[in-house]
Amino acid sequence: MVRREKKRIIEIWQPEYDKIGVKLTDKDALEILDSLTGFFKILAKWERESQIKEVVSPKVESKIIPKDKNKRVNADELSKIQDVPVSWIYQRTRLGQDEIPHIKMGKYLRFNPEEVIQFFRNKMD
Repeated sequence: MVRREKKRIIEIWQPEYDKIGVKLTDKDALEILDSLTGFFKILAKWERESQIKEVVSPKVESKIIPKDKNKRVNADELSKIQDVPVSWIYQRTRLGQDEIPHIKMGKYLRFNPEEVIQFFRNKMD
């Protein structure tokens, strides 16, 4: 697979390097591939961080914390409060250490809104 990617990178980038009279090597292609991969990893990280910031914004926090501090909400309610798809909530309950805090009640999931807010605050630190 890396071989095919190196070939494709050389196909794409060689015309630009031809302008300055440089022939790309396989090593150059790997460096470009590593740089691009790193760049997109950073973009993905920034996207996750911006989603977390939205989840714990004061506007969301005022909507998410019910008057009854012991009230638990289901995934659908949590997704509406946080303005994210239900699938995003469920996906975040299957991440091991990075999962949203929840309680399983048989086949159902329940969330304590305060714990969810605190979880995302901790992720931002």
